[in-house]
Formats: sequence, structure tokens, C-alpha cells
Amino acid sequence: MKKLYYVYAYLRQDRYSPYYIGKGQNKRAFAKHTFTETPTEDRIVFIKENLTEEDALALEAVLIKFWGCKWDGGVLENKRTRGGKSYITEETKRKISAAGKGKRLGNNNAKSRPVTYMGVSYPSVVAAARAHNCQTRTIRRHLENGGEPKERNYNRKPVTFRGVTYPSRTAAAKANNICRKTLDWHLTNK
Repeated sequence: MKKLYYVYAYLRQDRYSPYYIGKGQNKRAFAKHTFTETPTEDRIVFIKENLTEEDALALEAVLIKFWGCKWDGGVLENKRTRGGKSYITEETKRKISAAGKGKRLGNNNAKSRPVTYMGVSYPSVVAAARAHNCQTRTIRRHLENGGEPKERNYNRKPVTFRGVTYPSRTAAAKANNICRKTLDWHLTNK
């Protein structure tokens, strides 16, 4: 077996404790990580080099178990596993792969399909959400439940404030450049 692997640690600013432990080969220790910041070279420590992959995984798992992950009450920022081999079995990997087969990615995914929402056509769900100042899941939920959102009853009643009648309290507050609570206070303390 080739001994190409190593185990490394990223040290905190104080250089006394690690915040990440990993296994790698070639320039992995210096590469950008998704979940943690890569430090300067002087804070990268190679714990052991010239290991087989199995030995590197085993040492990584021991060190992560020793220091502990933050999500487990420890100090490390390692995210996905407790070190060593992933807890995802081959069967689970096959199921995930099978579930994704046949689904189109890129410009043909659900986010980029044209949608009609509240009588207006939008190039995507994201565009509709931005136009209506709401989350995409709200738009999707409305589309799944028949298309249009339910009419909301805001209990809009005409309000007279300072001699002028407005269609609602919100309109009166905006016209007088005050917040609704202040308007409510004025209306109740006439």
C-alpha cells in the first residue's frame, strides 16, 4: 500500500489548541474548505505523515474523538463526521443516487421554470418571491394548493385622523409620517 496520506490540524490564533483536524494528501491541508477557514501556513501542523489511507482515517478519528466537535460539546469545527470513514453506508449512497437519477439540473430545475402567480407570469419561483417580498416556500405552497393565496382580511376600516379620513390605519400613519402604534395612541387618547 502506498503511504501518501497525512493527518493535519489547524491551530487557533493562540496556537495552543486545534479548531480543525483532517486527513489529506498532496496540498489538501492548504486548500480552501467549505465549512472552516484555512489558516496561514504557520498555524497548520502536520501531526503524522507517510500514512496509508486507513491509518490516516484511524488517527483522524482518534484525534477528533479526543478533542471533540463543537456540536458534540468539544472544541473542533469538524462538521460532517466524527473523523474516519463516513457513517453513510453504501446502501444509503445507492438510494441517494437512485433518488436523483432522472432529475434535471441546471437551467431546467424547478427554481428556473416559469410560474404564474396572482395572475402575473414570472420567469421563476425566485422572481415571484422577490416581486411579492416573500419566501420561495410561500410561493410554492400557494402554487401546490391551487395557485392563488387566500384573500386576507386585514379589517381595514376608514379612520379619521386630524380631520382627514383615510382608508386604513396604515394609510393614515404613512400619510402623517408616524408609526402605527403612535397613530393608535392618538386615536385612543382623543
